[in-house]
Amino acid sequence: MLLLLCSVSAQADDWQLYKRDRGVAVWYRGADDGLSMELRGEVQVEAQPQALLAVLEDADSFARWVAYGERVSYQPLVAPVSQPQALSQLVHSYFNPPWPISNRDLLVQSLAGTDPDGRLWLQVQTSANRLPASADYLRIPDGQACWQAEPIPGTVMTRIRHQSRYTDIGLVPRVLQHLAARRALFSSLLRLQTLISAERYQQGQYGHYRLSPAELQYCQQLEKW
Repeated sequence: MLLLLCSVSAQADDWQLYKRDRGVAVWYRGADDGLSMELRGEVQVEAQPQALLAVLEDADSFARWVAYGERVSYQPLVAPVSQPQALSQLVHSYFNPPWPISNRDLLVQSLAGTDPDGRLWLQVQTSANRLPASADYLRIPDGQACWQAEPIPGTVMTRIRHQSRYTDIGLVPRVLQHLAARRALFSSLLRLQTLISAERYQQGQYGHYRLSPAELQYCQQLEKW
């Protein structure tokens, strides 16, 4: 939920296509702060929208589909007053990217649920100071992301969209971090496309979690996509 650190010299509104292949597409642009990059990705899968949340909650499969993913843990949280029916968790992810990029960890609070149109939403916001940092990993200090899974009418397919922005860290040149980030998102969505169709992910019972995307500031960008 998750995935990545970035920045480029493009203007903030100029989305550029990184790669489109095998039903997966990834775009990127420079973020408003000038220090990070935003990523967008889209993939169509043969699965129910709620299967996305089932995959995201499957710690055992994390390293199988998240590029550079090492492990992940989850801690239930009380949902905020503004979203009392949402599923809220503290998610701690560890990443082992290729040299010369050092290991990173990411600590976020997530909110997930479905809206009246049957779309699944999941927004994450960094919560970097919630747990002590490890000397073996660089803690990603700031960022946010949103996932959306929307049923495609008249089919058994679901369109999954992802957008994320995380602050650059470490001494490795940004150009290398950003290239690794774009590759990671594309690879992750490609693996997700295959993994999510497994029968065990179609049985998830998440329909009682409700979320209003109108109150999720970062996810509003996916609403306008």
